[in-house]
Amino acid sequence: MRRFHDLLNELLLDLRDDCSAFDQGIVRKSKDIAGRIRTIVKDKGRNTISLLTHLNRKDILFTDSSMPIIDKPNFSFFDLRTNITNTAISVSQVHMGLVFKILESEGGRLKFTFAPLFIRKKGKPDLKFISFDAWWEGQIIYRDLEHNLSLTRGDLILSAADQDGFAHVDKNLNPEYLKFLSEDSLEMRFNNELVQFSNSPAKVSIRQIGYELIHTLEHNLGDLILHPPIQP
Repeated sequence: MRRFHDLLNELLLDLRDDCSAFDQGIVRKSKDIAGRIRTIVKDKGRNTISLLTHLNRKDILFTDSSMPIIDKPNFSFFDLRTNITNTAISVSQVHMGLVFKILESEGGRLKFTFAPLFIRKKGKPDLKFISFDAWWEGQIIYRDLEHNLSLTRGDLILSAADQDGFAHVDKNLNPEYLKFLSEDSLEMRFNNELVQFSNSPAKVSIRQIGYELIHTLEHNLGDLILHPPIQP
């Protein structure tokens, strides 16, 4: 059992480091974040046993920071940091439950960015605490009504970790994941032009899930973690 305790601390340190690197602009770390999460929580049959199961601690409550699905997302969770005038705006019915959107001016041009919810200063949802099954596969964190696409946290993490380069590379990616990866997946239009965001909402969502899992471990496994920097 001591080995599992040590592995938990190693993986938590790696997860923190990967999240910090992502925040500094090393976006490829999203796959490493997904891989750490997979190792800590994924169980499948006899051959894949999560670290939390080895530790007999998977019955803890998991931190849920997501926004609930609303029928017409439109401009929900936008931070407008510049004035918009003489602009026709159209937003499709796409729900992204772990990110908010920033609109700002850079060099005289509009810049659109996805950001993880935990860095938003005001207006983010209160943290909730739910079972692993509800957290992993019970909540939709991405839904595109028009194209009938949706992802849970588990779908997103395993697509990145098992198909897209961390543990394995598949020839074809899940279509839901592939669509969510794209910078224009929100299908937002300004003056009838499709907006390209500066980053991928899928990768930013993985970063937010990393925040949730770090918060979960630090607040529930303090008896196993060495000197944890507790997140708020």
